Amino acid sequence: MKKLALIAVSLLFAVTVFAQQPAAKVARMWRGRVPNARADEYQKYLDESGVQKLRAIKDNLGVQLFRRDLGDGSTELVVISYWPSRDAIHAYAGADIEKVHDLPRDHEFLIDPEKTVRHYDIQETNHGRTPTNASAACAQAKDKTLCAVLLGIADRDQMMRDEWTLHPNDQTVIDKTMTADREDLMVVEALIAKYGWPGKTLAGLEGSTGAWLVIQHAPLDVQKKYVDMMTKAADAGELPGEAVAKTVDRIRVREGKPQLYGSQFREVNGAWVPFPIEDEANVDARRAKLGMPSMAEQTKLMAETYGKH
Repeated sequence: MKKLALIAVSLLFAVTVFAQQPAAKVARMWRGRVPNARADEYQKYLDESGVQKLRAIKDNLGVQLFRRDLGDGSTELVVISYWPSRDAIHAYAGADIEKVHDLPRDHEFLIDPEKTVRHYDIQETNHGRTPTNASAACAQAKDKTLCAVLLGIADRDQMMRDEWTLHPNDQTVIDKTMTADREDLMVVEALIAKYGWPGKTLAGLEGSTGAWLVIQHAPLDVQKKYVDMMTKAADAGELPGEAVAKTVDRIRVREGKPQLYGSQFREVNGAWVPFPIEDEANVDARRAKLGMPSMAEQTKLMAETYGKH
């Protein structure tokens, strides 16, 4: 129980800090291209010498690193950092914020380096891995502290998986993610034992969804333990029905059964395709009842989001 309390307190502290930060208003984007043979080496260098230093800057609100194979023997890497204003960028980048600040070893890796950095005004701040603004997200929650704890858990869950996606074969990253999952599950199960399902009324919509996210990434027996409780919460309007549909599908796929809503995909010959679907002719009707897009739209979105491998 002492460990559980320490985990919960640390998550609450983190989300309190996030809530005090200003919202991200400007995205700063850098692009670079390297030979495929050196992509892993450069990504490691870029993360250690560039991304981590960006995150340490006082006014930085988050950094994301993206990568894709261009199909011509080269790999593109993109770094997007988030800032409260252009003044905050000027404070560290100098008068000319469009100018690229090369890393010491960039010349060893980059092909035709770009000379400028692009800046974009953010129109929506609920996309990308910027810290959740707990003050706004928990405004309607009856228990704002509970909401803040669940938001902290959800943020960590997603940040861990971002890192895992970037380093899929790094055992240290995998172990760190698994440890975080176990700790987050301890907290969520303790909260469920105390409150029942932490629904929208008590914990806010994002707080309730944060609790679901932990269950969605939990072992099969845990998912089966709570799926009925989540279904009742969704029926009462306390949890999005789409979330429960994804858990139902994940349970069925893990048990070797056809899924009902077509939410679970796998990679086949470089393309993303859904696992087998029961009564596939009527899957779009089932999805529509929950506000989910059609399977054609979902398949297109998967291809656009994850691309071909």
